[in-house]
Amino acid sequence: MNKQQFWLSDYFIDLSRNQITYKNNTTNLQPKVMAVLHVLARQQGQVISFESLMAEVWPNTVVTSNTLQRCISQLRKVFNDSQQEVIRTHAKSGYSLEIPIVKRKIPRVFLATRYLVAMLCVLTIVLLINFLSHSNDENHHAFSKVSAVTNTDDNESDASYSPSGRYIAYLKNINACESEIWLKDTTTFESHQLTKKAGVYGQPNWSSNGKHLVFSQRNLCSTNNKPVRQEFCWSVAQVTLDTLSNSPFEAAPLLACGPNFIRQVNWISDETTVLLQERAGEMGLYTFSRNDQQPKLLYANADKEIYSFTYNNASQQYSLLAINRQEQHYLIHLNREGNQLSEYPLQLPADVESYTAFQIKLHPTEAYFITSTNQGIFKISQKGVFSPLFTSSRFTLQSPSYHPNGKSVIATEINADTDIAYIPFDKMTHDKPINELSFTLARSNASDDMARFQPSGDLILWSSKREGVRRIWWSHHQNQNSKALLLPKQTDSMYGKSAVWSPNGKHVASLTNNKIELAALNGQKQVINIPFLVSGILQWTSDNNLLLKGRNDGLEALYVYDIASEQYQTLSTQPVYWARMINKTSYVYLNDELVFYYVKNGVAQTLDLLKGQFERPYFALFDNKIYGINAQHELWSYSLTTHKKQTLAQLSDSARYVSDVNEQGVLLTAMKKFSKELVKLH
Repeated sequence: MNKQQFWLSDYFIDLSRNQITYKNNTTNLQPKVMAVLHVLARQQGQVISFESLMAEVWPNTVVTSNTLQRCISQLRKVFNDSQQEVIRTHAKSGYSLEIPIVKRKIPRVFLATRYLVAMLCVLTIVLLINFLSHSNDENHHAFSKVSAVTNTDDNESDASYSPSGRYIAYLKNINACESEIWLKDTTTFESHQLTKKAGVYGQPNWSSNGKHLVFSQRNLCSTNNKPVRQEFCWSVAQVTLDTLSNSPFEAAPLLACGPNFIRQVNWISDETTVLLQERAGEMGLYTFSRNDQQPKLLYANADKEIYSFTYNNASQQYSLLAINRQEQHYLIHLNREGNQLSEYPLQLPADVESYTAFQIKLHPTEAYFITSTNQGIFKISQKGVFSPLFTSSRFTLQSPSYHPNGKSVIATEINADTDIAYIPFDKMTHDKPINELSFTLARSNASDDMARFQPSGDLILWSSKREGVRRIWWSHHQNQNSKALLLPKQTDSMYGKSAVWSPNGKHVASLTNNKIELAALNGQKQVINIPFLVSGILQWTSDNNLLLKGRNDGLEALYVYDIASEQYQTLSTQPVYWARMINKTSYVYLNDELVFYYVKNGVAQTLDLLKGQFERPYFALFDNKIYGINAQHELWSYSLTTHKKQTLAQLSDSARYVSDVNEQGVLLTAMKKFSKELVKLH
């Protein structure tokens, strides 16, 4: 064997140039990768231990086995060796090179001295082509086209391709909570129902051989008439894909129902799954196989909350996303044994909320990850750097996942068309349901939300995506045909859906780019930097006080912030959905388990009559009364004085929540249309 140049089957190996050529296609590799190949080739067909390889390629250097695994992964990629027919792994032993060294003439361009100048020219052109090819490979993923994968009256979501790319597994919602798992054949376009029973399923994950799907399952829906979270339990199940003509299948239990919240389940091998599960208030990675009685802790981080992970099959590494108490996100890499290899802080794109939890999936080359944000689809490098892949104001995309060929992505497109309706009290009757859509103000086909009456005025303001990004709009509520106007000089998109009037009705407060903006109707602005992360502006309670919800030192809470003194007071340390101040010493709030609290002079009581009375977790407060809409779409009021509840009107199924009330009537949000479809980016 020539020490520097030789053939492996049809592959020409040139160690002097760190190149592998196959059918006139040349790949440049790092010297250490080629050195690993050279050691394997010198002992072709023999098993070389991991220790021997590392000692010979990295003499007098301390490296981990993962460094060697990455080199093997790169070689397999060049040899298109997904089945280990070129380089075989021998469990707990080492690697062997399986394809033979053959005798062939060395290409003359590499040998003839008289062709040196020509060789340099050819090499320069090859390098230029490789550079351009690499650039195109980086940029061709900046998708520009969208094609429909499903187009039905059902809501389909959370799809992923099988390892072969032929099938797509996805969830089909049968109501607001439960779904079925379905399969779509991308060659015949036929769809198959996989699960006989509907359930509260997590996103299904494929086994590496494409024969099984594993998923989490919860015992109960989270509708307002069901028990609170403490009464939920989570389990893990699988579906084995036998002949599809026999579908739907019974889901086989893998892990019995228990009280520990399961966020995500992934296959690692045919026998092992990994759970992202909460135990004792801490999220951790747990491995689980058929022979285990209980999942075993693989990794947890006391300083950071893990919220997403993926597994790299070739390098046998885990990659996690986590957030610390200061709201800094991190990309963490682990080896298969759960030992941390590296950690990189994420630098979020502009206008992406820092309290967002990103879901990551791996590109088939394992070069980077893909995720969705409120600004579009992005890739994340192995060092935590974001780059845009698809940004468009036309789409709200979630749960992106690559095709095995790495050239297209399947994602969930969500379309929500909500409208603002103003219903006067004198128009409300119990005789027949009120069609609140007939009371629509400033109709659009976008998401219009959280309308508020102007104090001492006849305007209303609301947030809308009618320009593609969420911004503040206003109109006259007494005139149904009043033109909608954009609040002047808005440059950034809003965070959240809520903007609030000042008590005198002359200014508007909104959350933008992790800052609070106080804007006059002519667009003049004042920016306030809050010393903690604000996730929602709920109310402008007095000239200087804002009612906020947010996270401080990793804890969610309810706050009153004084604009003048720049001081804040913590009202509740429970995670809060929605709240309203009544006066300086009294307030009401709905926590994350939909329990309603009335706090007066420091004493809290639960309002049990309001349990299960919210179709969406929002309410309005006016004249010491709480107003809301329940799952039966009844508009109701509850007096904090008499503690009696009264039904005011029966609304249609499109009614969602009350956003504000005055002497004449209520403002509410109605759902004109909602859909979730699967789309392909390419």
